Amino acid sequence: MDTLTLVLTAVGSVLLLLFLVMKARMHAFIALMLVSMGAGLFSGMSLEKITDTMQKGMGGTLGFLAIVVALGAMFGKILHETGALDQIAVKMLKGFGEQRAHYALGIAGLICALPLFFDVAIVLLIGVAFA
Repeated sequence: MDTLTLVLTAVGSVLLLLFLVMKARMHAFIALMLVSMGAGLFSGMSLEKITDTMQKGMGGTLGFLAIVVALGAMFGKILHETGALDQIAVKMLKGFGEQRAHYALGIAGLICALPLFFDVAIVLLIGVAFA
């Protein structure tokens, strides 16, 4: 395969994925699977190699995300049960005022998210937003 063909395959795959999800209203997971198989075929991979690559890639990613999201949910629950989320929300709102609550949430997110993965920070900040 030459470089131009691979680049065109990648660009076409992204455009097709966007079309399937946004215009055709196909479920994102199904669209991603179909586009991945098509990209593999257009790049010259065999069907066996495509399925192996998809299995390894998705398995590794989902395994990592499951651990990160589970840890984030546990930390979020601990912060909620101890009342720390309420304290963070009250202190930030006192400092910024009700009219600038969005700034308070942004600063709280920055403080909470610096040492964490993005996924964990989202799970933690949902509690702060509700508090």
